[in-house]
Amino acid sequence: MYLQALCKSLVFCGRQSIALRGHDKSTDSKNKGNFLELLELHSKDNDLIKQFYVERPKNFQYTSVTLQNELLSIIGEQTKLHIGNKVRAAKNVAIIADETQDIAKHEEVAVVLRHVNES
Repeated sequence: MYLQALCKSLVFCGRQSIALRGHDKSTDSKNKGNFLELLELHSKDNDLIKQFYVERPKNFQYTSVTLQNELLSIIGEQTKLHIGNKVRAAKNVAIIADETQDIAKHEEVAVVLRHVNES
C-alpha cells in the first residue's frame, strides 16, 4: 500500500509536469523537491505514509533516486501497454507523426495515436 502511495505521488508529479527532485534533499532542507515534499504533506493525514516515510530510518523509506527512476520506468511501461490495448481494441485509429530538428541538428519525432472508443 505504501508503494502504491509512492506511485500515485509520482504519477501526480508527472501529470502536473513538475520536477521530482530538488537541489538539497537533506533532512533540514526547506525544499527537498516536489516528490519528497508531497510525501511530507501526505504524511500529515495518512498514517501509512507517516509510518514508512517519517518514522522509519532514512534507508528504509524507498524514496531513493534509483527507486524513483525504476518506478517511473514501470509506470511508463504500464501506460504504454494500457494505450496499446485501447488502440488495438478501437475500430478507428489515426496516426499523426511530426519530425523536427533542434539547433544541434538532432532529429526528434513526435507520434500521436488517436482512436475512437465505443462510448
